[in-house]
Amino acid sequence: MIRVIATDLDGTLFYPRRRRKMIPRKNIELIKSFISEGGRIVLVSGRSFHYAEKVFEVIGQKVDFIGCNSAVMYVNDQIVDEVFLPSNFPDIFHEIQTKYHLRGYMLMSKNVPLALETATLPGPLRLFYNVYYRLQGIYRENYAFDQKVWKRELHSGQIYKFMLYFGLTGKGKRRAMEANKYIRATYPMIESSWSNGFIEITGKNISKAEGLKKYCRYLNIAQDDIIVVGDSGNDISMFNTFYENSYCMDHASEKVKKYAKHTLKQFSDLSTIVLKNRSKD
Repeated sequence: MIRVIATDLDGTLFYPRRRRKMIPRKNIELIKSFISEGGRIVLVSGRSFHYAEKVFEVIGQKVDFIGCNSAVMYVNDQIVDEVFLPSNFPDIFHEIQTKYHLRGYMLMSKNVPLALETATLPGPLRLFYNVYYRLQGIYRENYAFDQKVWKRELHSGQIYKFMLYFGLTGKGKRRAMEANKYIRATYPMIESSWSNGFIEITGKNISKAEGLKKYCRYLNIAQDDIIVVGDSGNDISMFNTFYENSYCMDHASEKVKKYAKHTLKQFSDLSTIVLKNRSKD
């Protein structure tokens, strides 16, 4: 019996995007119906816990959250697990910055949803970030572009996720790929993943799949009782681990869809699948 729906946010629960309402009405209706019948919803995202609090308000129901790719887990209205980057991460970051001359970097911590800083072209890059985040409208993360905040959080010992920016040109993407190989070989105590001109860094064994397995153990739920839904590269680990009940959004890249057993046009299409599953039980 399906007891849990684990869903990504961007491109999945938020799809199709709504300029004012964040989540399409049919998606919220499915969530409320599933919860009313005793099911649980867990949001599984690379976004921060601070951002999840905004999503909770929109849904209007108690839901769980696995954030920053599983660096933080929130269940039954409380944070029950956190994995921070190692205490020596500022030294690791300094070494990477010196070696690769990064253009910019971002972090998500316990205290700050998103802190940004630039290394080169501070004026143009600050303008780019400000314009980019403002254009996100209701989907925008609250962010801080302040050196004092940045330095404080870098040395806070409470960083969930760190992101390195190399640029979006071909050269930037190649440098990011090269740096990712170096980081993975040199610093086995952290996880590093590459996407275009960015690198994401988290604590060891942090992924959406690992977060969901930990969630199952915490609530004593069998893995077969979970449906997972997503649309991007960081959802592949969920598809692999929960393959029989894995659903990828139809608009996703073919490189991602091939890892899931099923596809969905919209998140709300799960209503038929869930009801069918429950009627059998």
